[in-house]
Amino acid sequence: MLDPPNTTDQNAQDDHGTFLEFLGTYSMILAVVFIWFLAATSLEDQPHGLQLANLIGYSGAAFVLIFFRNRASNTRYRLTAPYVRRLLPRLVLMHCAYLLVLYVGTGWTLTRRPPLPPYLWEVGLALLLASQEYFSKRMLARAKTESTNSISVA
Repeated sequence: MLDPPNTTDQNAQDDHGTFLEFLGTYSMILAVVFIWFLAATSLEDQPHGLQLANLIGYSGAAFVLIFFRNRASNTRYRLTAPYVRRLLPRLVLMHCAYLLVLYVGTGWTLTRRPPLPPYLWEVGLALLLASQEYFSKRMLARAKTESTNSISVA
């Protein structure tokens, strides 16, 4: 049930990453962190501002982790691939559910007295992001395998 995504196929998307690709991915991660910080500092005075800033940063981080290569997975998923386009509404719906959990969880931790230690918030956020990455990549890997099997059979 909790098998890792099958990444043994060697095709154009599964080739080893180049230095420029990794540089681009890391620059996107830095951009997400910068935008997250900018949103947090500019929205902190607003009601629910920190919650909205967390939603912005989380969405950017989830996009980079799911669709680009990282140390955990050497497979990238292009948004132009047909199997990704078919799954996109389901992935967006799943992401909205995760955002709802994050919004409620952030609101609960910000209004809690005494406040939670920061490391608990960071661990919870990391677990939430890791679970979304795992389930999304699993769905994408299954759709990719079905897509390549249907092409080879036809």
